[in-house]
Amino acid sequence: ESYQQFGQGYGLSQEGMNWFWTQYMQNHKDHTHPHASPLRAPTLQGMPRTYIATAGHDVLRDEGQAYAERLKQAGIEVHCVCCESFNHGFLKYLGQLSEVDDAFNGATRWLIQGQLQRQQ
Repeated sequence: ESYQQFGQGYGLSQEGMNWFWTQYMQNHKDHTHPHASPLRAPTLQGMPRTYIATAGHDVLRDEGQAYAERLKQAGIEVHCVCCESFNHGFLKYLGQLSEVDDAFNGATRWLIQGQLQRQQ
């Protein structure tokens, strides 16, 4: 749905993503390999705890949220945040927009908290 909803006019376009995939994986059959797209892995057992931040106006939003759901189903600790008012690449505004700073600081706190818990 996010590809349809935000495929044009929100920064990263559907056409842009197709171009990036072509650069990343020149053989079209490789696009479905789990190393290229972990969401397509038959199992996500053994994956590390994961923090996922998606942007509300991004063609990749639904993929990020679907990956978070698959991780949860596999029993992996996952924290998924959707920054509703942003588009792809919003972290480039770090230090310029307080909402971006809040999103970044939330991710940092989550990572530090997990590190501290492992040390105890």
